[in-house]
Amino acid sequence: MKDVFPAILFFMLGSLSIIWMTATSIPEGKGAQYAILTSPWEGKQGFLKVVERSATQIVRFGAAANIGIVTTDIPHQKQKLYEAGAWLVFNPVVTGFCFPIQQK
Repeated sequence: MKDVFPAILFFMLGSLSIIWMTATSIPEGKGAQYAILTSPWEGKQGFLKVVERSATQIVRFGAAANIGIVTTDIPHQKQKLYEAGAWLVFNPVVTGFCFPIQQK
């Protein structure tokens, strides 16, 4: 077991670092999508307040009422989402909620 432990540890650390890098790499620009997490006790109303304050559009709600995907054409929207009350803003591809919008 002592021989396997370092390999398992390195595998787990490597996997977590890849997930973290993907989650924090958020595309910017036209049609960018963001997964946002708001306070759980406010539910869907809290999520809708963040959407309204940040001038974004809802793409899809998540499994919980305080999670969802939003999109915008405004650059650097991540900071505005935090200022509007979002707890976490991350790449929606990591969550598996949806794929990027196809541009025509």
